[in-house]
Amino acid sequence: MLSQNPYSPPTALLEPEVDADVTGTGDFEIGLCLSEAWATTWANFPLWLGVWVVGMLCMAASVLTIIGIVALLPVIAWGFTRFSVAMHDRRATFGDLFSGFSRYGSALGAMLALIVVNMLAGAPTQVLARLAPYTDSMALQLSAVALHLVVSLVVTVRLSFAPLLVVDRGLGGFAAVAESWRVTGTRQGKLIRLNLLGGLVFVAGLLALGIGIIPAFVIVYLMTISAYRQMLGGPLRSV
Repeated sequence: MLSQNPYSPPTALLEPEVDADVTGTGDFEIGLCLSEAWATTWANFPLWLGVWVVGMLCMAASVLTIIGIVALLPVIAWGFTRFSVAMHDRRATFGDLFSGFSRYGSALGAMLALIVVNMLAGAPTQVLARLAPYTDSMALQLSAVALHLVVSLVVTVRLSFAPLLVVDRGLGGFAAVAESWRVTGTRQGKLIRLNLLGGLVFVAGLLALGIGIIPAFVIVYLMTISAYRQMLGGPLRSV
């Protein structure tokens, strides 16, 4: 049996494999998403809190320069996603946060592609939102709000699995977008309801003296991961 050095730096399992014995159903239960996310959040409270504190500090340092924004921030976001998926699968380590740097090129390329797609999807809304204050047109302002809702309900919700597919299945950014769009097509209404429930979780977090918004973020993201796992299968196991 190999002994583990207690003084070695934290590491993360980087080559996941989906357990063939646990297949997705193509559907998900909203109640199960919430219950799994709630239980996982509080069972891993010290771990994810430490990851969030360190991760946010790293992100804050990254945004100080253009190079940091382009070359570091997406890879740290990859690590956040990796950690969240692993936490749902009950095998998260602190090292997951930095696991993207061990596969830097693929992680950076995929996350930059996702950023480009999201920017393109939100571009019309941003244009209208920036023009509205200069025109004093109520119609234009309402159009910006309506377009934002349409993009959120029609486009964004269909792309919610893309980062998970990048991290979990090793897809490239554009391939992950296409696959997310495909697999969510028959469950768009249910995903919208899941997002509305997530909004209620955020409100509850704000009402909890404001500090509840931090675990609310974790719960809501884990709800999406639970839906993803139920639909597409897993959990991961090491190879």
